[in-house]
Amino acid sequence: MIGLVMLFALSTNWVFGQDSWKIDSTQIVFHISNAGFDVEGTISGISGNLKFSKNKLDKSFFATEAKAGTIQTGIKLRDKHLKKQDYFDVERYPSIKIESKKIMKSKDGFESVCAITIKEQTKDIVIPFTVIQTNKKAEFKGSCSLNRLDFGLGEKSMVLSETVKIDFWISASLVTN
Repeated sequence: MIGLVMLFALSTNWVFGQDSWKIDSTQIVFHISNAGFDVEGTISGISGNLKFSKNKLDKSFFATEAKAGTIQTGIKLRDKHLKKQDYFDVERYPSIKIESKKIMKSKDGFESVCAITIKEQTKDIVIPFTVIQTNKKAEFKGSCSLNRLDFGLGEKSMVLSETVKIDFWISASLVTN
């Protein structure tokens, strides 16, 4: 009887289970035009759950969170301003959240419809990405754009673009039980 229960548990995991991945390292870089110049910055402090299998996209998902207070642009005065109320308001909203709603195959890899939440404003965007898997390691890479005004990040401006481009890279290890 115990053998049958174990066989059922193993086969259920094989049929319905997902590959769970532990996030090892990340790189999140954003770009925005300010007075005609490209401003680049980073956000770190990424954590979350990642379940992904190329063969079970309908069961794949991710839910990640970044610490808004980790924003860095290379200019401390600007970083301090971005953390204040008119931008990220990190005192009241310390996290940026991204959660997949659906992951699909695309021409160049995959894409996910994601809910992004910044300052309690949630918007859906499509994020194209690729996955390179070697044994028990995987690299997830992608990029997307969003409108900063949709999330209450600053105000309309003649010099600061509304569009923010985000590039990400995530290195992960397969979790084995």
